[in-house]
Amino acid sequence: MLMPTVICCRCSPSQKKLLTEGVKRNKQPKEAVLGIGDGGNDVGMIQAADVGVGIVGKEGMQAALAADFSIKEFRDVKVLLFWHGRLSYYRSSLLASFIIHRGFIISAIQLIFSCIFYYVSIPVFNSYLSLGYATLFTFWPVFALILDKDIDVLPPNSVLERTKIPSTLLLDAISLVPLHW
Repeated sequence: MLMPTVICCRCSPSQKKLLTEGVKRNKQPKEAVLGIGDGGNDVGMIQAADVGVGIVGKEGMQAALAADFSIKEFRDVKVLLFWHGRLSYYRSSLLASFIIHRGFIISAIQLIFSCIFYYVSIPVFNSYLSLGYATLFTFWPVFALILDKDIDVLPPNSVLERTKIPSTLLLDAISLVPLHW
């Protein structure tokens, strides 16, 4: 895509939605479209974007209710992107890593069993043991990952002060921002 940022204002709701869909069609695979709006006329744009952020404002709650994320003021977008986005990415990557390693452990046990008993093709665990392992023994670590707090990181405000903001996000009024990941 040739443009790093698209700002859209004073357009009809259908024009905003069409513009969002056009940006989505022409974006690179690792880019995401962020739609930010504060009123009922922004609902189509917010729903058409990859990620929608609704601002609770004087125009009502329509945008906030239709969005993926709801904030009270536009200045909270920075906190949403840098702090909560980082925590979400961190937790998702830990959970994916845990699930991959859990599957590897089950596969390694099956491989060792098959090698020891002359490559027999019977399962080590019957279905009840596999189900029990997948639920009982791995429930608490997954639950702990979801509720984990990042204690080695400073509070959100101090992290945001030390974070260098990309120049594409240094705008006062943004309606659509393709984020480069």
